[in-house]
Amino acid sequence: MTIYQQLISEKQQLEKAIALNESRLDTLPEGQLVCTKEQKWYHHLGNQKIYIPKNRQALAEALAAKKYFTRANKDLRRKLQGVTHYLKTNDPDLDEAPKLLAPASKYKSLLTNLFVPSNPVLASWSRAPYNRNTRYPHQLKYETVGGLRVRSKSEAMIVYMLSQYQIPFRYEETLTLSGCAIHPDFTLRHPETGEILYWEHCGRMDQPQYRSSFYHKIQLYMENGILPPSKLILTWEDNENPLSVSEVRHQIETHFGSFDLKMIN
Repeated sequence: MTIYQQLISEKQQLEKAIALNESRLDTLPEGQLVCTKEQKWYHHLGNQKIYIPKNRQALAEALAAKKYFTRANKDLRRKLQGVTHYLKTNDPDLDEAPKLLAPASKYKSLLTNLFVPSNPVLASWSRAPYNRNTRYPHQLKYETVGGLRVRSKSEAMIVYMLSQYQIPFRYEETLTLSGCAIHPDFTLRHPETGEILYWEHCGRMDQPQYRSSFYHKIQLYMENGILPPSKLILTWEDNENPLSVSEVRHQIETHFGSFDLKMIN
């Protein structure tokens, strides 16, 4: 999990804790508790200062709890403010460099060679002709690095990130498993070892028919010893939870991030 993802989770936890404390505060008495050095309790209610006798300790405890939850929420909001500021100013989606590789960029063609894999054998592999998926060519709507066209914005994002990290890959190369021809979204080669990995992105998890087909594809991988996460990278999204730059970066750095990469951000 990246720092950015950890802080998103932290933000959610802080918000839940604040909401829980607010619900607790709604059940507690009005006013404030003041404890003196002599261990006497006073209930400050408006302009009144009312002594709380020992036989009303339950009231003192409730007011003490109110003081605690009030201060706890003050601490939590301070932390939330800091986390929110970090997320706002360090959102990976705000990164400017990837925009230079976008289809409409005037600089794209000049930058293509910058992201060619440094290993000449793997670079040659990634550019060599290969058997690929020829179905539904009209769905290849999104142009990416080197003129490669893919089927979705999320796949385009993955292509950009793989290129930035100089990960050799092929898009929808034909792979035969148990007599069935399938087309992994991405066939990857480890930049150091040349080891083959596969990346499948399920972009329509909210569609039952698509989801069923995807599960069958994953079953084929597993029946043939291609298991996640070591050999098979899996990412998911639906309409309410789109794939993020931080998730793509997390997957790449998890599987390929243990060596020197030509990434500047």
